[in-house]
Amino acid sequence: AVTLAAAAAAMQLLDHRLAETLAERAVAVGGGPWAKIAHAMAITWQERGVEAVDLSYADQRGIMVTNTPGANSGAVAEHALALMLSALRHVTAGDRRVRRGDWQVQRTRELGSLTVGIVGVGRIGRGVADRLSGFGSTVLGYDPWLDQETFRAAGIAPASLTEMATRSDVVSLHAPGDARLVDRDWLSMVKPSLILVNTARAILVDELAVAEALAADR
Repeated sequence: AVTLAAAAAAMQLLDHRLAETLAERAVAVGGGPWAKIAHAMAITWQERGVEAVDLSYADQRGIMVTNTPGANSGAVAEHALALMLSALRHVTAGDRRVRRGDWQVQRTRELGSLTVGIVGVGRIGRGVADRLSGFGSTVLGYDPWLDQETFRAAGIAPASLTEMATRSDVVSLHAPGDARLVDRDWLSMVKPSLILVNTARAILVDELAVAEALAADR
């Protein structure tokens, strides 16, 4: 039989190992301060992508790296929708105006009357499309890995990136990988009122090109 002392010792060992494997998302796992986890057995990342983990370092140390695809898909899809609504309804800007004593009404747009483009129709992209169906939005989707039937089943009209640029009022990025999708050429085709939401990877967007477009009232 397992004694209380043995159980306590086991829990202490488990806590020690867990403490060694925990990592904060904002810091890349590798040398430097992360040398403290050199004896860790595993690193479990609470999302699909593991770009912030130094996989070479982990391999050299024999540390197993795992991810959790799908674990936060619903949360990300809801967050993307929240950002769309916040931008369309001027929630943040309106809050700041009211705090300054400015109660002037500003015209906003309704999500249900707009066309929303989804780049990357995986778990999260489909989750966004499913949530948008309740608003009545027209939903376009781009994903080179999906067939027409998958798009139809998700209630999404397939579109190229060019079509998405010219037709969309809102574009939400959910693509994997490191391909630059939003650049100067793509931004030159979009509506000046386009709302761009990126809850995927920063590398998908040329931030300088976006800044230039905003400065030019694009």
